[in-house]
Amino acid sequence: MKMAKIDTVVVIGLGVMGKNLALNILDKKFRVIGYDVNQTKRNEISHSQYNSIKELEDLKSYNQNPVAVFLMLPADKISDDYISTVFALLHPESVVIDGGNSHFKDSIRRVQTFAERNYQYLGVGISGGAEGALKGPSMMIGGHKTSYEKLAHIFNEIGASFEEKSCARYVGASGAGHFVKMIHNGIEYAIMQSIAEIYTVLKTSGSFIPLEISEVFQSWQDSHLDSYLLRISAEIIAHKEQNEQGFTLDLIKDQAKHKGTGKWVSQFAFDLGVPINGINAALESRFLSSDKALRSKIDGIYNSEKQILQSNNESRQSLIQWSKELLELNYILSFAQGISLIQKGSIDFNLNVQLTEVLAAWMNGCIIECKFISALLEIYKKQPALEHLLLEDSIAKNVKQLQYNSRKLVALAISNHIPLNVSANNISYFDYLKTLHSSANLIQAQRDFFGQHGFERIDKDGIFHF
Repeated sequence: MKMAKIDTVVVIGLGVMGKNLALNILDKKFRVIGYDVNQTKRNEISHSQYNSIKELEDLKSYNQNPVAVFLMLPADKISDDYISTVFALLHPESVVIDGGNSHFKDSIRRVQTFAERNYQYLGVGISGGAEGALKGPSMMIGGHKTSYEKLAHIFNEIGASFEEKSCARYVGASGAGHFVKMIHNGIEYAIMQSIAEIYTVLKTSGSFIPLEISEVFQSWQDSHLDSYLLRISAEIIAHKEQNEQGFTLDLIKDQAKHKGTGKWVSQFAFDLGVPINGINAALESRFLSSDKALRSKIDGIYNSEKQILQSNNESRQSLIQWSKELLELNYILSFAQGISLIQKGSIDFNLNVQLTEVLAAWMNGCIIECKFISALLEIYKKQPALEHLLLEDSIAKNVKQLQYNSRKLVALAISNHIPLNVSANNISYFDYLKTLHSSANLIQAQRDFFGQHGFERIDKDGIFHF
């Protein structure tokens, strides 16, 4: 006998994300059971299809039929024991979905461990923030495909969509969902920092007031640079205080914080030996920003604050064009690094990540949504085995053109003491990849000289020593 479709969703954790996801699910005509240890949060939702439970054990009263359970809790609040407790209260055909920022290695283990006990678990990366959770997030789903298929109708309804296709996508096995979300976060850091660097160049030039920078960013939204992060940046830059006497951004401390999960992608890349120079630089930029007291002391000694001076309209227009080209180059190289890490990690951890499904999930609803992803999706549909994005013909043609003015702008910034950490590291990443004869022969010779590690020669086979 074929079991009826699951039409009831339990949401455990009714903070901002959990509450908004619950409202989204209710809007799509599914029944929702809400639970949170905080009674106030449990009672904030009012809907004819909504019921709350006071204690987790009260789930027992709903175990006559299978349900979907979203765990919308911080990663440190989700343990194997907690998930086991939830499973024990449910109908055996129920599916538990970890929608928090769990580490993908935990998801790999949990999918396997719970499958051995005939429990069905999915690790799902969710992007889009609070608004996305309410209106439709990007969802990267990993686990056994049979578990996903039981809930596909729910995912398709509550996820974002692009051209009538869902952005809630099954991306691969076991921990693939949280794995892809981790890489997404790294790309997010890099693009955020790239936009901030372009803003800094334009502002410190002395040629633009904030409203003009915002207008420049808005004008780029009519091009392939259009992205969620660029749109919100234009809005942020133009936002004035209530008294109209100044811009809010000028009053925000220049100390960027980060969650612990933000460094996972860098740690993982080091473990695999995959270079992600620009992504790493974005995280390091946040580290550098955090110690304002130290920066103030060092600035007092070196008096490093300078400006890029522009004295005529031609120079101003050049600065806008160079900035646009550098931002586009940063888009390309940030995604190239992230995709390389996805490809290597998928192989090493047997995740069977479907890159076209990942890109389809990123088309709308997520923080890194941008027009460029459409081009990426077409590239990988045609060339699924493409070794590196920089090898693709259209990308190569574009990068060859973009690099010249991008180098000019980065050199101009460096000569005027303006740090462009992601931009400079991305260009170095590109330069190293296109360098046929690098300096690594000297490094290997040094290693052998002091450590007897040996070296290989280009003229004969074997391992040699000094």
